[in-house]
Amino acid sequence: PDVTLARVVDGDTVDVLVDLGFRSYAKVRVRLHDIDAPEVYGPDKPAGELARETLAQTLTGRPFTLRCFGKDPEKYGRWVGDISVAGEWVCATMVERGLAVRKVWA
Repeated sequence: PDVTLARVVDGDTVDVLVDLGFRSYAKVRVRLHDIDAPEVYGPDKPAGELARETLAQTLTGRPFTLRCFGKDPEKYGRWVGDISVAGEWVCATMVERGLAVRKVWA
């Protein structure tokens, strides 16, 4: 199905619209797989805002592919996935740029 960006929540979470067909869409929250970006509030706010803004610039107005992991959302109701833009996976790019760290969630 076609997927479009609805909103960048922070440096490791996005909301997307999934085209279900027949002019029906589902808004889905996706947690980026195995990375942790600084929060957009509290003492890490400047770094969190930079991560969110960079992710927004990477995704806004560009076609992308969403790959989700697992058959169900995680415990907070978010799907876990990664996004590919122009052949590059966003999770790896965020870590390489120092905007997020690798973290494996239990």
